[in-house]
Amino acid sequence: MSLPNHVTKWVRVNHEHIFKGSFGKLLGSQEAKIVELSKTAASFQFVLPSRLEFSKDQGLSCSAAMAIFDDLSTIGFMAGDATGRPGVSVHLTTTLLRSVPVGTDLTLKTSIDKVGAKMGFTSMKLVLTKDPEVVVAVGRHVKYLPIGNWLIDNIILHPSIWPLLVNNLLYEDGTNFFEKAGLVKPFVQQIPFEEKANVFKAMNFAPSSKPVMSTRVTQAFCNPMRSMHGGAVAMSAELACQNARPAGAAPGSVVTDLSVVYYSALVGDITVEAKPDEHDPFVSGGILRRSKSTQAAAQFTARWGNVKPASS
Repeated sequence: MSLPNHVTKWVRVNHEHIFKGSFGKLLGSQEAKIVELSKTAASFQFVLPSRLEFSKDQGLSCSAAMAIFDDLSTIGFMAGDATGRPGVSVHLTTTLLRSVPVGTDLTLKTSIDKVGAKMGFTSMKLVLTKDPEVVVAVGRHVKYLPIGNWLIDNIILHPSIWPLLVNNLLYEDGTNFFEKAGLVKPFVQQIPFEEKANVFKAMNFAPSSKPVMSTRVTQAFCNPMRSMHGGAVAMSAELACQNARPAGAAPGSVVTDLSVVYYSALVGDITVEAKPDEHDPFVSGGILRRSKSTQAAAQFTARWGNVKPASS
């Protein structure tokens, strides 16, 4: 079933403009071509950019796959929801099945399993574009959809009002009527980031042998709501796990399974802590929190193993 015109416009403007003012620009996910978009499924084609290379021996990492899943499955949520809500991540899981180098042409297939009043569920599969039978990674994404503002959730996003706002107040370049009138600041901001730089290195975690790292969340690593992007959280978690390899992680093994649970927004100075699991020799885990807080803003678990090249 084809989507209404206002939904198509809303999704396209977000994908092409609004999301590019966030971490999605660095991921390259917003350069992805939309191949399919409906209320129940979405698919995207893109080339894995060199700035996402985890190491010389590993192109696509589990956390980078999760970050791409996070960004592009959000487009699916927006198409499947009656009022196009992007929501906030509650739980993301990803399993890396095959290794692929940068420059690989990939296709992401998203199944929109359920979108309700408060929660949304999708499942994702990343495959080789030239050979869709070769699955590179799979994942699941759970989102909390309400914005949290009574006026927005109950009035502005009402199914009878929202289409009128999109059709009449949202422009194709990602701006809106209130910006054009000078009533609010521009929503989409330019990201001060060298696009050819490696994203993992640009997170500016100081090299350390300790499983505790600190950095500052800059605009380049935020979502459009100005807090740390869920994908950036995942990539930070995998970086921290490199200093907390479990006993069963043999040389050459990588993070093959990653699970991240999100509790609250991360802004400003943050700390990432990781350590080997006490009960499983193949698992690392840890938390992310604001530097001045003792409460976890996100919790992660990573399982180590080996993956075969996609060509084998």
